[in-house]
Amino acid sequence: MRSHCLLAALFFAIAGAACAAPFAYITNYLDGTVSVIDVAQNIVIDTISVGKFPIGAAYAYDGTRVYIGNSGSSSVSVIDTATRAVIATISVGNTPAHVAVSPDGTRLYVANNADNTVTAIATATDTALATIPVGKGPTAIGVSLDGSRVYVVDNASKDVSVIDAAANSVIATVPVGANARGLVVSPDGARVYVTNLTDNSMTVIATATNTVITTVPLGNLPDGVAVTPDSAYVYNTNGGDGTVTVTRASDFANVATIPLTLGSGVSGVSVTPDGTRMYATGSSSNLVSAISTATEAEISIVPVGEVPFGAGVFIQPPGPTPSITTASPLPDGFSGTFYSIALAATGGTPPYVSWTVSPAPPLVLSLDASTGVLSGTVAFRVHGTFTFTVVVTDSAGRKGSKAFMLTLK
Repeated sequence: MRSHCLLAALFFAIAGAACAAPFAYITNYLDGTVSVIDVAQNIVIDTISVGKFPIGAAYAYDGTRVYIGNSGSSSVSVIDTATRAVIATISVGNTPAHVAVSPDGTRLYVANNADNTVTAIATATDTALATIPVGKGPTAIGVSLDGSRVYVVDNASKDVSVIDAAANSVIATVPVGANARGLVVSPDGARVYVTNLTDNSMTVIATATNTVITTVPLGNLPDGVAVTPDSAYVYNTNGGDGTVTVTRASDFANVATIPLTLGSGVSGVSVTPDGTRMYATGSSSNLVSAISTATEAEISIVPVGEVPFGAGVFIQPPGPTPSITTASPLPDGFSGTFYSIALAATGGTPPYVSWTVSPAPPLVLSLDASTGVLSGTVAFRVHGTFTFTVVVTDSAGRKGSKAFMLTLK
């Protein structure tokens, strides 16, 4: 079992009613529709008509929009998740199979497969800002967590184009395998994972250097790829043998193979924001499999539309790694008085489940592990300037830290 997933499951259950249930937006290629799955119940609650031959989905980090690439209509459908209705249709290049949205939600990137270009779109106005030439046959696409880089699989060129988002131009290309298909940027931003369909492998790219770290063998005809919110495990769908390969990111070891009842044609995969489940699409079976990441077993099968490719990020992703927003140095404390300050954080996947400090603050003060409140009565003989580091952990197991300075007088 994956301990990080079990912990996430516990806190997800506690949060329960306070958190909106995640939804999966599954593209149905032949129907020209999107099936909306309530993952709390594993049932389809709505079917939305979009353009012709939809393939890729991009769920905005704030949960308000889902963008659908309509490969047969040269367009992108913009879905309002509050109303589950298409509120705009954006014209793009030829065969826009895959889409990706920046973490801040201001930019949308569309891979135009037949044009060998990427369209950059301003989401505030749903208008194109630039058309960027890339390699041959662009398919899967992803954006770095700081929004500065866009990564595009060039299927026919056997490489990944790295785009500078500020300049809207390619600044590097990284070689990958034959018939590269899926791409995902790890939530910690350190790596890009690319599936190579006919090589039966996954290429791992270091984002700091735009170089290949290693190539990992997978099952037969790997297609989709997703990463757990804590970046610890990578999931790859194997379309040829109807399985999911689980790869440990720390040493690139394949630690499990999960058989699915979907049969051949397993395609897309996404993970819930709390990391407790993944969803895989069966383009041949017209089914979606819900899988427990803790037990690595199917827990439900959901019928959807015709040929559900479900490419891209079709479940709302967790926000960026949590960060502590309280300023340093902290307010001074004074002898004989009670001191208290609530440390604050943002980002990641709330609620924040633990706060820790190292080294320990002055003996007169303590940090509440559940609330992040630093408090205590300042003794008359305790004075000086102290430094320490606080770490906050979100419900997906991801951590953010900050160094603090505190003066007691």
